[in-house]
Amino acid sequence: MTEIQKFFYQVDLELWSKENERVCTFVNISHIPYSKLQEIFQSQITNERYLFDDVSGYKIDKALFDKHKQYLTDNILCDFDFKLFEYWVSLSGDKIEKIKRSHYTSWPPE
Repeated sequence: MTEIQKFFYQVDLELWSKENERVCTFVNISHIPYSKLQEIFQSQITNERYLFDDVSGYKIDKALFDKHKQYLTDNILCDFDFKLFEYWVSLSGDKIEKIKRSHYTSWPPE
């Protein structure tokens, strides 16, 4: 019988430069509960059964940011500047031994 490998999952805020269309940095936001992320991105969850089911990421635009500004500024160490950057939230995962302990231990929606 094959041993089941455990994975760690991490949610990152990606800052994309509008000038050169590249990722500038990643901010680990795995401390935010899936349920809160689902609440924030509810309008972008269209065909998925649950958060991150079938998409590579969710966009934080100015309107979404303004709607959740208090929570986002209180819980993400980032100065949001929509003139310079686009903001995307994505999920990544890897084997237990490869990721530091700043992660989720199960796939959404658990």
